[in-house]
Amino acid sequence: MRWYVTTNGETVGPVEGEVVAAWAREGRLLPGTHVRDESASTWIPVELSPFASRPLPMPIQIMPAAAPNGWTCRHCGAQGSGKHSSSITTGGWIVFVLLLPTCILWVLPLLLMRERKTQCLRCGTMV
Repeated sequence: MRWYVTTNGETVGPVEGEVVAAWAREGRLLPGTHVRDESASTWIPVELSPFASRPLPMPIQIMPAAAPNGWTCRHCGAQGSGKHSSSITTGGWIVFVLLLPTCILWVLPLLLMRERKTQCLRCGTMV
């Protein structure tokens, strides 16, 4: 079966399925690539095609250069050392509140487990 391959707006094909499979093994088919066979009219993501037998490599992302002091404001572009803060997210609090009753249910029986010991006043042995 012959296939068409499109990535970044560029279409190649038709090519034999063995060639497309070789491209997949070589890591040349990145996420975002679509394929279709000669008889189909619909493009499908390569991840859902017969050529996705293993996870595809992630595309390389080029990060912008860091400011000389290591920080740039995304809003105004100011460079320097901003005031940093850290807090628990709303999602974190929701998970905490949902899990708290479960933890109490596990710990409460442990607090209720008691054993009675008596210490001899003469020799100090616990009985």
